[in-house]
Amino acid sequence: MMADPLIPWLTEHGLVCHPHTLSGTPISLGSAFQLAGLKLAWRVEIEQRRVWIVLIQRVEQRRGLKNPFAALYMLANAARAVLGPDYYLYGNVDVLAGSSLSTQRLAHFYRRWTGAKELSTGWFSLKVSQVITLSNMKKRQNNGFA
Repeated sequence: MMADPLIPWLTEHGLVCHPHTLSGTPISLGSAFQLAGLKLAWRVEIEQRRVWIVLIQRVEQRRGLKNPFAALYMLANAARAVLGPDYYLYGNVDVLAGSSLSTQRLAHFYRRWTGAKELSTGWFSLKVSQVITLSNMKKRQNNGFA
């Protein structure tokens, strides 16, 4: 597997990245970092022009009002800065363990408020140039633009 092109940018922005493997085996699935109580693992697929989100997992108990999308936003910023605006975030939507949010409701959120496309059941793709902050998303919603 080639060196991940996003790691230098993420490191420059204060994140510690490490290899992500299949259940602790030597089989590499990509790279990972932790932010705002979540672990996010991904791999870049240059030929498909996408950043495949391999895993989003809660690593800390829910405390306070942390933005659950901060890690995704950081990954999208890295992809946009390093790879360009025509790359896509790609992954399967499933709720975090212990969440009161249903998978269907989360999928609706991705379709309605982020503009993500559902390529097949549960599999979403969103152009990195379309990713906006949660506060901007709420402003759009409040102004009737979403």
